Amino acid sequence: MKNLGDKSNRNYIILDKSFSIIYCDENYTSLTDYTFQDIAYSPFKKLLHHIKFNTKFDEIEDRLRKGKITTAELVHTRKDSIAFYADLEFLPFPNENNETELISLNRGNSK
Repeated sequence: MKNLGDKSNRNYIILDKSFSIIYCDENYTSLTDYTFQDIAYSPFKKLLHHIKFNTKFDEIEDRLRKGKITTAELVHTRKDSIAFYADLEFLPFPNENNETELISLNRGNSK
């Protein structure tokens, strides 16, 4: 799945079936100022604006559990607490153990 993210030429993260971060590329870490060690195995929701969009991500999780490709514009929070919008595409894929993992590709940022 990392190969797919690398070929996309977009910022990306990989989530496990519980929506925890298991990988992020260098572009993603430079965008957010988090290191991978800061966010590894943390819930993806940790990176979202804590008030406005956790409910929206609950709806996204439901769609992804059903195996549906999902797009959404979500407000993230950088390490320095500055918020930014990211237009994301979530793609479910089976891993080598046939468990669903997700790759989240950044389709573009807005401020």
